[in-house]
Amino acid sequence: MQDIEAVQCMRMIGFNITFLVYALSMKREGTNSIRSMMKQDLEGEKLFRQIVDETPAELKTQLRFSDSIAEKIDGILKERGMSQRELAKKTNKTEAEVSRWLGGTHNFTLRTLAKISLVLGEDLIRV
Repeated sequence: MQDIEAVQCMRMIGFNITFLVYALSMKREGTNSIRSMMKQDLEGEKLFRQIVDETPAELKTQLRFSDSIAEKIDGILKERGMSQRELAKKTNKTEAEVSRWLGGTHNFTLRTLAKISLVLGEDLIRV
């Protein structure tokens, strides 16, 4: 669970994990030593953990909520055999926007959640 939260936090604060992996691989080029490669991996892991540790609790909670909603929408779509394209059409949104919703970092408005809930015929949140 902590790794999932870490990845979500990295996405939310705009830190591109792909870039980190690329940067680490670029540092390794020309390095034949496994020990050196392992050391670089540990340095990357330390940086990753430091960023996660420094991410405010409020942001982590917001991201957890957003990701849970995205997972619920995705689950309903799969359960019903409905595509993102169909959801986009029924909500009068673009496919790109639906894709962002399902990315797990979208800051949903109550209006958007209500619209999606009505289209899917299922409440996405309960209070």
